Amino acid sequence: MWDDYSEAKENRFFYTHTADTPWTVVRSDDKKRARINRMRYFIRSLPYPAADTEINLEPDPKIAGPADSFYQTLEDFDASRQLKVG
Repeated sequence: MWDDYSEAKENRFFYTHTADTPWTVVRSDDKKRARINRMRYFIRSLPYPAADTEINLEPDPKIAGPADSFYQTLEDFDASRQLKVG
């Protein structure tokens, strides 16, 4: 059922990720890094004029980001599934 679940999840991202209702993807093979990068992504999304720009809070774009930065089209979804399986 893993393949069916993965396909449904990726289709959900593809069809429902919009400017008004964006999905954020956090890859979580390493739970600690995933949590830190999710917090960084969230903090960067908040408007805060007094933010200290000397502190690097940029999330790792390979771990956390908008769904469309991970997958661009259904063909990319299919290609990613084939790479995992193959």
